[in-house]
Amino acid sequence: MVLLIQTILTALINYTIGTLVSVFSFTLSLPSLLYSFAPSWPSAIAFFSVAVVASLSLVATYLALLYAAGGAVVMTTVAFVRNQRRIQGGSGGPEAIGRRSHYD
Repeated sequence: MVLLIQTILTALINYTIGTLVSVFSFTLSLPSLLYSFAPSWPSAIAFFSVAVVASLSLVATYLALLYAAGGAVVMTTVAFVRNQRRIQGGSGGPEAIGRRSHYD
C-alpha cells in the first residue's frame, strides 16, 4: 500500500511541475505571438490577460481533478485493506461481537 501511495504522489508531483512549467513557458512566449499580429495596445493587453487567466484556470481545474482522482484511489485502497483485515480477523472490529463475553 505504501508503494502505491508513493507512486501516486510521485506522479502527482511530476504532473504538477510539468503543467506549471508549461503555463510559465506559455506566458513567456505569448508576447512574441501577440507582437507578430501587431494589435493595438488595449486589445493586446486584453488578449494577454484573458489567455493567461484561461491557461491558469485550465491548469487549476486539471490539477484539482487529478488530485481528487489520486485521493480517491488512495482512500479506496485504504478502505479495501481495512476491509480485508477485518474479514481476516486482524483488527477486532465488528466481527469480534460474537466473541464478547455475555453476562447471562
